Amino acid sequence: WTRGMVIEVFSASTNRWYPARITEVQDQSDGREVLTVSFYVDDDAKQKSVYRNDSHLAPLGTHTFGDLPPGFETRPSQSRPGQLVYLDATTGTKYASLQLAWQLHFERLQQRPAAGLATVACVPGGRPPLSSAEARAPSWPEQRP
Repeated sequence: WTRGMVIEVFSASTNRWYPARITEVQDQSDGREVLTVSFYVDDDAKQKSVYRNDSHLAPLGTHTFGDLPPGFETRPSQSRPGQLVYLDATTGTKYASLQLAWQLHFERLQQRPAAGLATVACVPGGRPPLSSAEARAPSWPEQRP
């Protein structure tokens, strides 16, 4: 397993397996490797660091078989009879593997601002960014007599 791959991680606090993205691989002085993975529990970002051979890690599809990233659907492949593709219903793009679909999902999650930290320009229906002249102009409240 390498950085960026999606695997499964077991959360003891929820007693459940989750798809997780490997964010870091660190070599230890004893020759073992520690994997740091990121995953989500009810939209809350979680992180866990465990040894590569830990029983709380598994290849994608081992325990979460059939779980798809939000917004994805399976469809029969038109070019590979008897196989499935993973359709991103948002964009209409088809992906050949579940690994690719989950990688895209985690990339999208990484790009969104943390809750409460979205700028006005990022909020749907928000005001477009100010021009540089507008940004420099002071905005004083009106004074009333």
